[in-house]
Amino acid sequence: MQYSYFWQPNDKLTLTPAVGIAYADRRFNRYYYGIRPAESERSGLAAYRPKASVQPYAEIAAEYRFARHWSAFAGGRVEQLAKTVKDSPMVEKSYHSGGVV
Repeated sequence: MQYSYFWQPNDKLTLTPAVGIAYADRRFNRYYYGIRPAESERSGLAAYRPKASVQPYAEIAAEYRFARHWSAFAGGRVEQLAKTVKDSPMVEKSYHSGGVV
């Protein structure tokens, strides 16, 4: 679920800030953040079985139009990790961030 706002301060620039929540089921979290007992023995990390999670995020996208057929796009997102994800022995941060240009 996401709420975004389309804002065009002038003819060339468009900004779209957004906030939302991302849901991940237990299968997704176990695949990416879980550690099975056999993997635990090989890696030395504690075995871990995360549950489903809901994580809030904020993002912004920007488009700048240079000419009729030429524009540039950039965006970024920060996601607060849920407790079940943060508790994984493989996770060192409490957030995830990314961007695109």
